[in-house]
Amino acid sequence: MPEGDTLFRAARWLDEQLAGQAIDALWIRGRGVLPGGQVTEARALGKHVLVGIAPAPKADVAPRAEAVLHFHLGMYGKIRRYDGTRVLTRETAATSLWLARGEARWIVFRAMTAELLRRTALVDHPQLARLGPDILAPRLDLGEVLARARAAHRATIADLLVDQAVSAGIGNRWKCEALFHERIHPETPPERLRDDQLLALFRSARELMAEAVQFGGRDPHFPTPRTAPWGGSLVYGREGKPCLRCEAPIRVARMGDDARGVWWCARCQRP
Repeated sequence: MPEGDTLFRAARWLDEQLAGQAIDALWIRGRGVLPGGQVTEARALGKHVLVGIAPAPKADVAPRAEAVLHFHLGMYGKIRRYDGTRVLTRETAATSLWLARGEARWIVFRAMTAELLRRTALVDHPQLARLGPDILAPRLDLGEVLARARAAHRATIADLLVDQAVSAGIGNRWKCEALFHERIHPETPPERLRDDQLLALFRSARELMAEAVQFGGRDPHFPTPRTAPWGGSLVYGREGKPCLRCEAPIRVARMGDDARGVWWCARCQRP
């Protein structure tokens, strides 16, 4: 599943191409073709993307987002832009939604969620309302993250880091990388960690994800090339390879509530 850094880049890409622009129409599975309007913004909230759509503006009146297009890519979703002769003129079984402007069409395929909401509905939305602060938000309230972490009562720190109600956006990859960075074993109970250790983990995840936003490589979910060299993973996906700190082999095992693969160094991250 794409993590917060991928969705942050995707939302920024959509915002750069569509914010302030009128769209001719949009289509959502189960609702068909809907009237267009003016895109006011596109932004990420953890692993979700929110696109504000206002009615076509009147003279001397600033547009206001009255509807929000919400999608979550899930495990297999992806976003693509098609232009001119490459525009898909007929939806397929994989099409979740599209936005059209002239000869261009932005299409989301295989999304887990795709819906058009009233902006006022965001407050009570069953998925969005429970999310914690976005880990990549320009101003992250770490005090709120810490309070949510202490109230979450998760069995292991690995489960706590990916609890989207604590902080939205961290997934399996950045959980593993942050734990390695702070030399903490993934099965450590959160109550054994001091506040400063918990905060250091969330800061590390934020910094690593921000680096991936800037330098991350091409992602199958989202079509942007790498902009600069990136060092890649330190432990994630490197089972059996030598630790880049101590040369002990990296281990992997299924852990936690969802039995996800977790990578760690048994020497650097002792229980």
